[in-house]
Amino acid sequence: GALSAARGAHVAVRVFDRVLRQLPSARLKMIGGVWDDFGRTVQSLPSELGIADRVEFLGQLPNARTLEVIRRSHVVLVPLQFPNEFGPMNMVEAMRLGRPVVAGRIGATHEFVRDGVDGFLVPYDDVEAYAARAVALLRDPAMASVMGEMGRRSSVTASEGHYADAILSV
Repeated sequence: GALSAARGAHVAVRVFDRVLRQLPSARLKMIGGVWDDFGRTVQSLPSELGIADRVEFLGQLPNARTLEVIRRSHVVLVPLQFPNEFGPMNMVEAMRLGRPVVAGRIGATHEFVRDGVDGFLVPYDDVEAYAARAVALLRDPAMASVMGEMGRRSSVTASEGHYADAILSV
């Protein structure tokens, strides 16, 4: 994918700026290609905010490498800014890998993430709310681990078709 407005690339950088104020050793890894002026603007944002040394743009990656980056992450931000009825793949992949997510409440994200159980849902355009939840997870590895495991379990249930069985039985 690309560093796009719809995926909230700009929001992720602004959230991370807030996270750094409380956790100055944190790092942000951004996955996504730069395909237009918006992507170039996102790439310049860390310099404008004075946080360029803490942000790494990895570009567009093959799926296996993307999954490895997600697997090594402590928290996965999903600042989706445009509704996606199927849920963003990076959120689904993070949950499947047992990584806690902080996602915007927009589109179908609430159908995947149970707020406070297997991740956090925040207003999709609220930078402060994203940052507060990300900091909470980064400061409490036990909570992050439990949420990640709950997300992994719920993603396994969904992929095994239990939701489809429940829908068919209604």
